[in-house]
Amino acid sequence: MQTLLLIAAVCILAVGIFVGQKTKIELGNQQGKVLSDDSNKNPSGKVSVEANITTPTLVPTLVPTPRTSPLESYKYPNSVVVGDSEKTLTLQSQDSSNTVTDWYKNKIINEGMNVKTFVKTSANSNILNKLTGAREGEEVNVEISKEPSESIVHITVEVKEIE
Repeated sequence: MQTLLLIAAVCILAVGIFVGQKTKIELGNQQGKVLSDDSNKNPSGKVSVEANITTPTLVPTLVPTPRTSPLESYKYPNSVVVGDSEKTLTLQSQDSSNTVTDWYKNKIINEGMNVKTFVKTSANSNILNKLTGAREGEEVNVEISKEPSESIVHITVEVKEIE
């Protein structure tokens, strides 16, 4: 059985080589007929063709990527923007001052700030918490305040570029 398969494989291979050679000869003859310009013929009678193929060169271009303000990443999720400028964001929230302070504390830590200062003060129910974080090129200052007569927490975020 194996011998029969081996003979069949050799026959298929021989037929493939024969058909491939015959096709190659026919294509060669057709190329000679297609190109009738005698200036391209070698002394052997074969036609030579020169082709200049250029490959397109990709040139990198700068595409401006929309840059979000660093302030946007410091907007407390459950807050309303009441004012903003290039470097300062003023927010208000109904959440407790402790919840807001904890969120900003975690935000500064998660941002990988090297220098961190967290100060919580409460006197006569007046709350004033200040958080600061700094890393190369950036400093963030957050002030969280709440008056005893109000239910709203005021948040001020300032992001400065530093050298």
